[in-house]
Amino acid sequence: MIEIVKNISNILVYFVPGYLVLILVYRALKTKMSDDNYKVTAFSVVISYLINELSLYINSIINNFISVTLLNVIIALIVGLLCSYLIKRDIFTVEYLENSGSILSFFLQVDSYDVACIVCLKDGSRYTGYLEGVDDINNSQILLSSFSYYDKDGNKISSYEDKESYYILINYNEVHSIQIRTDKIE
Repeated sequence: MIEIVKNISNILVYFVPGYLVLILVYRALKTKMSDDNYKVTAFSVVISYLINELSLYINSIINNFISVTLLNVIIALIVGLLCSYLIKRDIFTVEYLENSGSILSFFLQVDSYDVACIVCLKDGSRYTGYLEGVDDINNSQILLSSFSYYDKDGNKISSYEDKESYYILINYNEVHSIQIRTDKIE
């Protein structure tokens, strides 16, 4: 306990700003924060370090007008809110073109699935739904829930959006591209 009290200023400088940014970003993504405490701590420390360096630079320009710790929190709020705004505005929609290993390696990095996506197949048809998992043993299949299927002309052929127990398993070698969405798929 005494160690925590002695290091509270370091915690405020090198952990809290990054953690604040992560909270705001995860809320905008509407996902649960990672259960891996080491990963959250590492991201928080890296983000906080960058924010602290920016705060020290700004504070040197304004002749130490404001406390660095307070400036860290202000910058963290601005960065977190800006990222949240950009996420909600659908600025961060990502499209991976071509069937390459980078698509699956990206999904394997995702901590909490249930990410809205559009899976475009090589024949021109597509599935829309929520990513539930990836076969990380063979890197060969993608599992979607709450999905719909569209033919190559864009006509909705089947819809299981309201059926929680329906899933589709898509072979990765049939995939042309995948769009990751931060908003609800229509």
